[in-house]
Amino acid sequence: MTKEQLLRIENKVDNLSNQVSGLYAQINHQKDDLSNQLIAKIKEWLQDEINTYQEIQTRISDGEEIENIADAPEVFFGRSECAEGLLSKIEEWEDGNE
Repeated sequence: MTKEQLLRIENKVDNLSNQVSGLYAQINHQKDDLSNQLIAKIKEWLQDEINTYQEIQTRISDGEEIENIADAPEVFFGRSECAEGLLSKIEEWEDGNE
């Protein structure tokens, strides 16, 4: 092989290497986007759990009979307590604290 042919091959290898690096960057970006979307959905769901319990508490405070609201309101308390804890932990992780 001539020196010129070797240089062309080297350039092709460099181009392919750059393309592969670009594809890896795209994949990682897509993973980050998906992760962010999932975390946002999880946080939204957790907040909904907290809001549901707060709505039940408001109805009880306003004098509505517990039996008319839910069979086991204590279950909603447990779900809300768990949601608050997990939401707090996610926010802690997002802030870089562990």
